[in-house]
Formats: sequence, C-alpha cells, structure tokens
Amino acid sequence: MSEPKGDYSIRVANLSKVYRVYPRPLDMLREIVQRSPHHTEFAALRDVSFEVKRGDVMGIIGLNGSGKSTLLKIITGTLDKTAGEVDVRGRVSAILELGTGFHPEYTGRENILTGGLCLGMTRDEVMRKMDGIIDFSGLREFIDRPFKTYSSGMQARLTFATATSIDPDILIIDEALAAGDAAFVQRSFSRIRQICKSGCTALLVSHSTGMLGQVCNRVLWLDQGSIHMIGDPLSVIRQYDLNIHHLVSAYRNPVRTGVEPGDSSRAGASKSEPGIRPMSEFDPATLYQAAPHSVFRAGPVIIERVELLNQHGQATRLFSPWDSLVIRAHYRCDGEIPDDTLGMAMSLNRKADLLAICHGSSANPDSYEDTAHYNRVPFRKKPSHAGVMEARLQPLQLAPGEYLVSLGLLPGVPGNLQFYEYHHFAYEIAVHSGGASQTAGFVYPLVHWSHNSSNGVYESPTAGAVKPADWREHLLQTTQEPGQYKSINEEIDSVCFREGGYPNGWLRHQHCPCCLSTRIISAFLKFNLEHWVCGECDFVFLNPYPPPQLLDRLYNAAYYPAVRRFVELPKAKAGREDAALFSYPISVMLRIIEEARSSVGTGRWLEVGGGIGSFAHLVQQRLPDWSVFFNETNRVSLDAAREAYGLATLSDSPAELKARGLEFDVISAIDVLEHTPDPCEFVRQYLQVLRPGGILVIGVPRFSRLNRLISQESSSAVIPPYHLSLFNEHNLVRLLNRAGPFENVRVWVDGIPAFTLLDFVKTWQHWDIKVPDAIQDQPTGVQVTPYPEHVSRWLNALGAAYELTRDLFLEVDGGSLLTVIARKK
Repeated sequence: MSEPKGDYSIRVANLSKVYRVYPRPLDMLREIVQRSPHHTEFAALRDVSFEVKRGDVMGIIGLNGSGKSTLLKIITGTLDKTAGEVDVRGRVSAILELGTGFHPEYTGRENILTGGLCLGMTRDEVMRKMDGIIDFSGLREFIDRPFKTYSSGMQARLTFATATSIDPDILIIDEALAAGDAAFVQRSFSRIRQICKSGCTALLVSHSTGMLGQVCNRVLWLDQGSIHMIGDPLSVIRQYDLNIHHLVSAYRNPVRTGVEPGDSSRAGASKSEPGIRPMSEFDPATLYQAAPHSVFRAGPVIIERVELLNQHGQATRLFSPWDSLVIRAHYRCDGEIPDDTLGMAMSLNRKADLLAICHGSSANPDSYEDTAHYNRVPFRKKPSHAGVMEARLQPLQLAPGEYLVSLGLLPGVPGNLQFYEYHHFAYEIAVHSGGASQTAGFVYPLVHWSHNSSNGVYESPTAGAVKPADWREHLLQTTQEPGQYKSINEEIDSVCFREGGYPNGWLRHQHCPCCLSTRIISAFLKFNLEHWVCGECDFVFLNPYPPPQLLDRLYNAAYYPAVRRFVELPKAKAGREDAALFSYPISVMLRIIEEARSSVGTGRWLEVGGGIGSFAHLVQQRLPDWSVFFNETNRVSLDAAREAYGLATLSDSPAELKARGLEFDVISAIDVLEHTPDPCEFVRQYLQVLRPGGILVIGVPRFSRLNRLISQESSSAVIPPYHLSLFNEHNLVRLLNRAGPFENVRVWVDGIPAFTLLDFVKTWQHWDIKVPDAIQDQPTGVQVTPYPEHVSRWLNALGAAYELTRDLFLEVDGGSLLTVIARKK
C-alpha cells in the first residue's frame, strides 16, 4: 500500500469484514469436499472509512453487535480484514478484552512483566515501573498470587494499569473498565484524561456516553457495521441517546418530530438542526424551545409547550444560584386517557461534557413518602384532556455554567422509562456565578412536583428543606461561638474600622516598599481600604497598613482560627494532601522540593509561615534525611501544626534564631510575603539565618499587569487587610536583588490565568464568606446582595467569553501563582 499523505495517526478506508456462518460444523467439510457453498455471510463491517488525526480523541458508540470490537481488533492487527485499507502510525497500547495476554497460572507480578514486554517495553523499563503499576492497581497484597484467582474486577485493574503504564502514541480501549469497582473506574478515567491531554491519539469504545462526552473531541456511531454518524460529541451523543429512547419504547409505535407542537409559529422556532446557541444570543425575555429532531413522541399524552421560569414566574434561561428553576410542561391528551397516573421526569447535563448532574422523576417515590400509599399522593393522578406538570428546583443548587435540560411525560409507574413524549437535551440554561468563585460538585436538588388539572393543585413536601426566600438569611443567621463574627466582611468591618479606627493610627508608606521610589499614587479601594501603586516598578500595596498589634488581632480573631479548626485540621488528621486551604498545588510544591534537593543535597529546611505547616510536612515526608522546622508566630497555626503533623516548631523571630546560632540550607515562605507590609525587610531578616550557598524560596499570588491596569480591586489576589503586598515577577525579582546578594534567580509562573474577563466586574461587592462553625471542606460563600438582571447577563456573557479566550490570556498574561528560587551568594 502506498504511503498516504496527511497528519493522521489512524486511517481507515473502505474497510469491510465478512464472516462465513455455517449452520452446522459438518457444512464446512461439505463445502470443501463438494466445492459448493454451504454457508451464509454476515458483514460485521461494511465499507467503513474515517481518519483520526494526530492528538485526536475519538469515541466509538453503538449497540452490541454493531461492529465496534471488530473494528478495533482490525486496527490493532489481531484480526484480518476482508477488504479495505488500514494505516496505523505510531506505538499502540490496546486493551481489547480483560486479561488479554495474561497467563492464568502466572502471578500478577509475572504478568506485569510479560504484559509489559508484549507492549514493547524493555525488561529494565518494566521493572522501573513495576511499583507504580502495582500501586495504581491497588493489588499489592494480591500481586504474588496466580492471576486465575483474581476476580474480573481485579483482572481489569491489573490489565489497565499495565497497558497504560507506557507512553503510547495511540491508546485503544474497548469497554475494558466495565468490571472495575467504582473507585477504580474513577482513577482509570482520570488516567485516561491525563493520557489524552498529553497529545496521545486515542480510540475509546464505551456505552457510557457521558464519559465519552467529557474526553472526546469526535464521536463515531456504528450501526449494523456501517457508520451512522460521525462528528462533534454533543451532536452525535444527543442523537444516539434519543435513538435508545426510541428503541426502549418501540412497542408503542412512536414517532420522532423535529419541533414540538405549536412551536412553528413562535419566534425562535427553526426548521433546521442548529447547535446550541452561543451565550451572546441569550435573551431572558424569550421562551426557549426544543431544538429540531430532539422530540420523541409515542402518545397519547402530547406536550403542547414547555416553559422555563424563575421564582418570579418570568420566562428565562439565565439563573442565579439559590434561585428557583421551574420546568413547566403544558400537555394535552389525544385519544383515550391512560389508566395510569401521569408522571414527569427531568434531567440536567453539563453542556461542556454532557456530565449528568441530576435526575428526577415524579413517578419514583421519594425517601419521605410512604410507599405503601404511593397512589394516594395528590400530585400522582390520571391525566385529563389538558393540564400542566411542573418540576421546581428550589433552591437551584447548580455550580456556574451551561446546562442542557431533558424532560418527558410518562406513566406514573416506579422505575418506568417508557415515555409518552420525551425531549432529549432539548433546552439550554445557564447559571451565572454571581461573581464569586465556586467549586463544582455533586448536586442533590430539592425538587417540588405539582400537577395542575381539573382535580386541583398539590405540591409535594421536601423534608427539612429551607424555603428559598429564607435561604441567605438562614446561612447568615447560623449561630456562632460567643464573641465570633458570622462572616469575614463583618470581622474586617469590626476589627479595622469600629475597633481599629481606620485610617487613624494606621501606618503610612511614604515610598514604595519594593523599590523605594517616591512615585507612589492612590490606585483603588477595596472594602474601603486604600491601595497605592508605584509608578516605577508597578508594585501595589495597602496604604495605610495596619500596625503590628492590629495584624495580630486580625489573624487571631474569628475567621483564620475557624479555618484552622474546622477546615484544615480535620483534613490534615485524615491524611489528605489538600489540607492547606490557601497553599500551592501539590505539583508545584513537589517541584520546589526537588529543585532545592538537587541544589543543596541535604541539610536543614526552615518553612516560614504557611498555615498549619502542610508544606513543611510534605518536605519532611519527601526528604526524610533533612531536618525540617516550621517557623510561625501565630499561636493558632503553631498549635495546629503540632497537633496535625507533630512538626518541630519555632516561634522565634529571625533575630532570635540568629542569636541562637541557627542557620539553614533552605528557607521557604509560601503564601507569606503578601501578608507583610515591608517585604524587603522581611527577606533581609531571614537572609541572616540562610547560610551562603543556601536556597531561598518565595511563593506569592501573582498580581499581573492586566490586573493592575484593569481588574484592580476585583482581582482575587486583592484581599485586604490580609494581603498587604501584591507582586508580579518583575518587582518581586527587583525586591530580592535589593534585599540581599543573590545569584541564579529563577522565576516560575503557574496556575490558572491571573486575569480573566470577569475581573472587569466588581464581584466582591456582592459576596461574603461565612466564618466556619462546623467541620467542612472549605468556607461557604454567601451572596449578600443579588445582582440586577442586566448585570447578571453581563456576567454570563463575560463567563462565556472567558471560556473561549482563557488560553489566550494564560499565554499573554501568565498564571496566578508566582514562585522565585534564588541562591544566596
């Protein structure tokens, strides 16, 4: 076959695979002897053609028997083709069947070795990776037992861990994780995403369309050996899932329609198959309709129209967290009214990757219902000739983003999935952040069902639910310990203004704390605290700044001690690596440790500040032959560090450390320098106890040039009165050069973009953070002032623009974390 042109990893052209099927084994012999056909032919693949470009991740879906496994076996060379061409360019790692190539009598360890050799690794390479493979599989206690004694799930673990231990050019997986337990499937899914992000080309066969939607940039749908559809994941998966619903309810002789009844005359209806409209086309005053070809109908109950409403009864698809989302379906009944009660089902999927967020069905009993009296619940009643079914998510507990809404009407029978009418991924909504950074997670919606017909209206109760009108007040009125404040804004207001008398009694800079220039001017306010900027080096700082006794009062008031007690300390005791709420990502901290180790070898490490000592603990774990000390003056942090990690703690000042004759080979200050009003003096003091040739590590939030020019007080790095100094890489290096004799100064910029389009909006004016009063993963954000609707729309548009341009800003403006490593001369 001639070498085709093109930048691809896999090329399939006119591929077919035909099997001969003999009714009886004897017929094969008769065919040979009599030289006449005694077989029929089955075409597993028919004229299949496609290309997978280098770095693409293609998902393959289809019903059982559609030819998916046959296609992968031909591509990997384990099965011959009947006709066509297949060109594969690169090193392939494939998982086609559990335990393929693994000998049942060999131990797990022996199978890792033989499996790795079969994958093209050398013996030395396999042995180097052996421990990592075993740890990932989680089978260390079984690894020296025969493979045949493993359960199917254990075999899946070892097979997957071995196959993905190499660095393949092409990764091919055929539903190999189906037998793994839930925890291992999640780890494996993360490994797949990691491999795909590395630039590896991948072919993934799975019945989990949600998983494919998250990792693939193209999806191929095989049907009876032929390509039914190929394209972007959302379009293909939408049609495939709808086809499954069609097959499930085929006995009802359903029809599929392009537009829901009555829509053709309304504004926004379309006869073509559009994609989901961009955020710029959102109009909260418009009723958004189902996309064409997304409605499945079996009857006799027909959905007339659908409304998406907020808590004020306004038609919209732009919502705020903790508001209400009302999904209302108006229906009619064509023909005889069914005997079963009428139910409504709805689901929400994240648009970006089709991840299923939540499902709900009024047909299924809730935990607070008496199942013995299922049909006595008032909203479960027979449909009438016309009526309304409604689902109310109240409050709306969705993280910011775009979501696809599916809904349908069905018989009110528990577990039933056969719909009268079903709209799949038919409506799009968006939830804006309200300007606060929120972490996505699992959603447990509080759904209230109602059915309005001639028999009246009934809304279901939800046990323990807080009414949305009272939700924010409920959060803000949570009882605190005596003397504590309820929120961080309340604490700042009391300590800095009512008790601290800002600005009287506060200290004022007459020159730039970084470069000593007198070209300093007032720049902006945040929480009514004034920030100044240096015209010489772009350094931004709080001016005036709190005196030492007031700073001590702030860090020992309510918020920081509560964070240590209820957030960081419980996670540290549980052995979690993410215990430090404000610390660097683990990958950056490990790089710091490795850089210091390679530069110094071994010695004494002093970690200055750093919360409860999580970084010092990590150094202690990674460098067991070093002497590691945690230096902190805050009593709450010292107590937490000793309780959580048993660290060797020092409360001495740098002058006291020097007086004791102590010197260190490495001094690190991660997320500390931004809290100091005179950072140059801070560095000079600790330089006294850093030996010549020793390493100084400084890590701070990065306040970029665009932050200074545009976002200013809206940047997440601006947190007065706690953050007193705001750095970029240029002025931080300049400060180090002024503070002392350094050489080999290296700068790293990491993390998410330091500047985003959302920074245009003064988001901090609407949000507060509740002081923790019980064990939790992070402090709770509270929206204290709702945004006007037009501002919400601006925020949502900015969020959509950021999704399209974040890689650009990351490139031109850098990340949000700044690390400098320097050697003392």
